[in-house]
Amino acid sequence: MVRVILILFFFSFFITSAQTGLVNINRNDSRINDAYTDIANRIASSDLKSEVTNFKGNPYFESTFRKAKVFYFDKALKDEIYLRYNAANDELEMSFNALSKEAEQALIKNKNIYCTIGKSVFRYLPLSTKNTNSFKFGYVREIYKGKNYSLYRSERKIFREAKKARTSMERSFAARFIDEFKLYFQKNEGPLEFIKPKKKSLKQFFKSDLNHFETYLKNNQGDLNEVDYLRGLVEYMDELN
Repeated sequence: MVRVILILFFFSFFITSAQTGLVNINRNDSRINDAYTDIANRIASSDLKSEVTNFKGNPYFESTFRKAKVFYFDKALKDEIYLRYNAANDELEMSFNALSKEAEQALIKNKNIYCTIGKSVFRYLPLSTKNTNSFKFGYVREIYKGKNYSLYRSERKIFREAKKARTSMERSFAARFIDEFKLYFQKNEGPLEFIKPKKKSLKQFFKSDLNHFETYLKNNQGDLNEVDYLRGLVEYMDELN
């Protein structure tokens, strides 16, 4: 477990001075100091050092910083900023210029702070766990947000340590990052529920509107494993209420 933490720090928490010749943003909005946390402070307080140097993959689905907009209590910050999602750390990293290779700050994890990166909306929301009476917070990408039903997707990179073959019948695996996607359904602003896209599970979630659920499946042939199809389903169910 320690090694997992080490490799994540190795990727995302290097700090350098701003490169010359690049356009820096102006921090016009005083709320920017409340919305971001200085990564350097966390590095200084940590004595962790990376021991893993040979691995496959990386912690990002997209490593380039992209122009983004941050919303704080539903009000947009005026500053022009650049963000990327670290899917291994579950963290939104920020740079003050678009061409930077390294993160300078990170978005504070707060349910009242969300952002748009391109056409994607990232929110920090409570996610249900295996124990239905508890939940944990995490970043999710908004697929559909309605008044009664919403759909989100968790997009993570999970680090797996290297594994050596113990016999000739086994295979060795290098340390690597693997992709993990989970769909979360939300009802009436409650915690997000992780649901596998199976008819039985979805029937349980939509049990109060079961007739409409069955009608949609009957009239709209599609694959429950397809995000676009599920988006259409959730939007249909939401607009009925």
